[in-house]
Amino acid sequence: MARIKAHRLEHAAGMLLVGYVLLLLLLTLAPPHYVPPQRLRLMPFATIMQQLGKGGVVFLVNVPGNMVAFAPLGMLVPLCAARLRSLIRILLVGAVISLGVELLQLGFTERVADIDDVLLNVVGTALGYGSYQLYADWSARQRPHNQDA
Repeated sequence: MARIKAHRLEHAAGMLLVGYVLLLLLLTLAPPHYVPPQRLRLMPFATIMQQLGKGGVVFLVNVPGNMVAFAPLGMLVPLCAARLRSLIRILLVGAVISLGVELLQLGFTERVADIDDVLLNVVGTALGYGSYQLYADWSARQRPHNQDA
């Protein structure tokens, strides 16, 4: 019975992951409202510090928004793939996908490719993985323990 529930959870998480990735690509590769003058930003933390100084909506969309955008990845991937259930592996998955999105933005859209986006996406992936860990720990406590007497 528990095996069936685990399989259903993996299947549902896999379907959610596919939908999430499609939505992520739609949001990140859609044409921008304006064409920025500098489309490649490689100085770590420069954009974050600039937006922190400005504050407001631009800050909220870009800084927390980049973290929130990748949190589902850190939560769903370990539910789908047991071999990726370590922090290092999840961070690598987040970094590779984020870097791929940034390269697609640079090559095929008029959007900005920014190293700060990659950093914030990886932080978001880590936060999502933390949520997965909380769920996994809670789930393990809910299972009855074998009592050998």
